[in-house]
Amino acid sequence: SGLPPPPGYCFSASLPPLLTVAATTALNLIDRSPELIKELNEKCDQLHRLLHKSETVGKYFRISGCRLSPVKHLFPLELKPETEPELQEIVDLCLQGGVALTVPSFHPEDVNCRTPSIRLTVNSKLEPQDLSKCLSLLEKCINAVLKPTSTRSL
Repeated sequence: SGLPPPPGYCFSASLPPLLTVAATTALNLIDRSPELIKELNEKCDQLHRLLHKSETVGKYFRISGCRLSPVKHLFPLELKPETEPELQEIVDLCLQGGVALTVPSFHPEDVNCRTPSIRLTVNSKLEPQDLSKCLSLLEKCINAVLKPTSTRSL
C-alpha cells in the first residue's frame, strides 16, 4: 500500500523489536564489562559442582547442562504420572523459601514433548553463599516431597 508499517510490526521471519533491543543492550553491557562473563562462568561452574556433589540431587535426578552453562536441568530418574505435580511442588516450596526455580511448560500439542524437569538458572550477581543456600533449600524441598515418609512442608 506504500504506507509505513505500524510501530512494532514485524513479518514472520524478522526479529521482534523488543527482542532486538534486549539483545543489543545485553551485547553492549558485555562489551563494557567483559568481567561479567568471567564471573558468570565461575558461578555456573560452582553450581554445577554443588549439584554433582549432592547426594540428594543425585538420588532423584540426572543433572543436565554444560559445566559453564547458566541453565541447569534436573531430570527425574523415575518418571511416574505424578512426576510433574511433584516437581511443581518442589519448585513451589523453594519459592516459599526465597529461591525461584521453574518447571518448564510446553504446549499440549507439541510433537516433541520434553521430559519434565526442574530448571535452575545462574546469573553473575549471585554470591557463592547464594548458590549454597539455593542447593541447601533445594535438597530440603526434594526430601520433603520425594521421601516416602515425608511431610510436604518446610
